[in-house]
Amino acid sequence: MTSPMHWPDGTPVIHEPDYAPATDNRAKWFNEPTTCPPIDQQLRDRIIQRLREI
Repeated sequence: MTSPMHWPDGTPVIHEPDYAPATDNRAKWFNEPTTCPPIDQQLRDRIIQRLREI
């Protein structure tokens, strides 16, 4: 007998048909765009300057 598979966070993997809607927020995690906070202008300028020196 094999043990059930688990996601990295420890929750058990529930086998569903491919056409079944997701039963939790996993689909939301993969489909939501990532939002990045605005970068500090001075930090941005220093990064660009360093990249130009390389």
